[in-house]
Amino acid sequence: MKVKIRKGVFETNSSSEHSLSIVKKSNFDQWKNGTLYAKRSPQITEYTDTWGNFWSEQYYWAFDMISKEEADKRNIEIFNDYIKKQIDDVNKYVKKHENSDNVKKWADGQIAEYNGMTYDTFREVDKLYTGMWMTYKEYQESLNQDDCHSPFEHINETEDVVVFGKYYHS
Repeated sequence: MKVKIRKGVFETNSSSEHSLSIVKKSNFDQWKNGTLYAKRSPQITEYTDTWGNFWSEQYYWAFDMISKEEADKRNIEIFNDYIKKQIDDVNKYVKKHENSDNVKKWADGQIAEYNGMTYDTFREVDKLYTGMWMTYKEYQESLNQDDCHSPFEHINETEDVVVFGKYYHS
């Protein structure tokens, strides 16, 4: 079994997929009461194995934690960047198909939808897929949307840490 250790996460590449995050209990408590937000940060590992095969793996269960105020500021930046990128992508597509009235109609609808999206709507719809900073409640909701993994939490009073994450079940 291959073992990888990354900041904040221990995860194996076993058939029973699971991930653990270990944080100070004080930080975990602040996350639960809403003064800290957490983000599932993408961790990308690229390597070539013994047989010369190239592998690129991306994990989303490494956690960073920041204040609510900083999270709100960063989430608005993520939202603005996301909307800009989506509109830019639509406009690029239109350029490739500039002679198509159907594409222009579709593009007008897409751009109107993106321009009409509010930050609050975006948080409800896209927070899991765009790297939004999340409250503890939002994190729990994201786990509840996953039929293949079950969440767990364990508080180690002796070490003053909380271990949490998910494990795979079939």
